[in-house]
Amino acid sequence: MLNKKDLSNLEGVFMLSAVDNFGGKRRAAEALGTSIDTINKYIENLEASLGVKLIYSNDRGTKLTVDGRRTLKCMAKMHEALYDVYKMSGERGQVRGEVRVAMNLGVRACMKGLGLKEFFEKYPELSVVAVATDGDPDMRDHSFDLGICYDLAPDSNLVLICRKKILCGFFASAEYLAKHGYPKDRDDMMKNHKVVVKYYSNTMTNAWKEILNEAVYKVYGSNSLWDINDVVRSGVGIGVMPLYFAEEGIVCLDNIKCPHNLYFNLVARADTKDIPKNRAVIDFYKEQLEAM
Repeated sequence: MLNKKDLSNLEGVFMLSAVDNFGGKRRAAEALGTSIDTINKYIENLEASLGVKLIYSNDRGTKLTVDGRRTLKCMAKMHEALYDVYKMSGERGQVRGEVRVAMNLGVRACMKGLGLKEFFEKYPELSVVAVATDGDPDMRDHSFDLGICYDLAPDSNLVLICRKKILCGFFASAEYLAKHGYPKDRDDMMKNHKVVVKYYSNTMTNAWKEILNEAVYKVYGSNSLWDINDVVRSGVGIGVMPLYFAEEGIVCLDNIKCPHNLYFNLVARADTKDIPKNRAVIDFYKEQLEAM
């Protein structure tokens, strides 16, 4: 039977794994929503319990010792055993419990939540926790079961479920077009119209950078797609958004081809993707992406 000291040591291993995965104590603390002091306390207690040094620090940061690596390798076996326990519900075909989904804020802005009501009516014992992050979610954080991101993170335990190309276009409100007129072409738009731009994004393709460079009147910029959407709707200027936003009452300037597109990647953990609760949520988001 596990005692309190065992549970504390398991927490220490979790902290040790986070330091390794996130490349240091500071990043691990930020990802876990805790403090460096808390991480130090648990790892120091674990070191005292095992009688070995697990980490060391130098000018390049904090690294694991040989014993630290051996400790994580041993605990990987417990990780596998824990997933075997999770799979017990799968053997009974039960879809219940909590599923954690991570996604970029820009991705979340494009997800309309359609079908969620019917989904939870079908799976009343299922709970989904969606965590939106400023940048692409770090799937090294093993508290997430699946993620939707722009870029594919290098992780041998992740599998790509689907990749969706999101076509984009130039949009303006009817109010803006009534006041400033419909741009004749791309050159007219860039030289004579107000443009709303998205800054500080890991989705900035060369085509989008060209738009930023060419636009003479960049009247408003933001790193939030939600913000861009609201500003364009209010009649401030012309902005780039996914084509299906045209269904929401703003006008797509379809005479001007937009060279910028987005790519959404749905990823899941190879060792847990087929657990029924995870598979149900994966299939739901896959259908959502395919319908976009």
